Amino acid sequence: MRHPVRGVEWQVGALSVRINRGDLVVVCGAPRTLSTLLVLLKARLKGARSIWWGQYWTAGASPRRQRMTMRLVHLADAILFYTDAEVARFHAEGWRHRGPVGSLNNGLDLTDVVRTRQPYQASARGRSLLFIGRLTAKADLGLAIHALARPELSDVTLHVIGDGDQRVQLRAQAEALNVADRIVWHGGTTDERRIGEVANRCAAFIYPGQVGLSLIHAMGYGLPCLVHGDSAQQMPEIAAFEDGKTGRMFERGSVESLAQAAVALLETPAEREAMAARCIQIVEDAYTTARMAERFLAFADRLMKAEPVE
Repeated sequence: MRHPVRGVEWQVGALSVRINRGDLVVVCGAPRTLSTLLVLLKARLKGARSIWWGQYWTAGASPRRQRMTMRLVHLADAILFYTDAEVARFHAEGWRHRGPVGSLNNGLDLTDVVRTRQPYQASARGRSLLFIGRLTAKADLGLAIHALARPELSDVTLHVIGDGDQRVQLRAQAEALNVADRIVWHGGTTDERRIGEVANRCAAFIYPGQVGLSLIHAMGYGLPCLVHGDSAQQMPEIAAFEDGKTGRMFERGSVESLAQAAVALLETPAEREAMAARCIQIVEDAYTTARMAERFLAFADRLMKAEPVE
């Protein structure tokens, strides 16, 4: 990917892809990628159908950028959003498109998770929380570290799976707050056996920042989740979360609110077991790559069989 000017991307070789009449072209819905927009124009000139596949809303997006994106999607014959919730919001906010609008419910291949996952028994989980994801500003893990320093969480351990550019800063923060002895840094890994060894002994998942597929991963293990409740500052995958049924929400950026939500969750074992079951049900029903493939094929078939709409 090249950046010919600030804020604009160009995918090298994109325009050299052969497109024939009757083809189906699927592009990543990134409005800043100029080559993608030209590919859509090329598809139309060649008599091919096209799908814009992307997010309706991303955490922190400006209304101006949102409006621009929703105008550019009309270059495509159809739109696929990440989640059903985005489709509903697209229509509720007054947007329209001449072709089909659908979603895939962005998920993960949970095959290894299911194989590794142990039954959730609250009495065996202790008072351990799991964070899994990249250690970046987006994750806001420092908020959880601050919460550990509060008296009500003095017996809680935090397991961290992941690495990133904030690793050194976060470790220093833990030392400064005298909670370093209650944080276990496992490093980054994609080995599901290693991840499962940690996840299967934790009581809940915590992600203080803008959570995405990490939420689906944790729910796949049946972990009740702690996430903030500001939907405008969340990624599309937050649609899988049901407050009070798959975990608890807290006020974004509030150490006190996060700590209170964690205590409320940790002190209700029966509720956590019900949440664990609901987490698994949701992701296995709707947020797997197998289900995504089924939905994509059905959507593509619908588009290709429809009469062109100009």
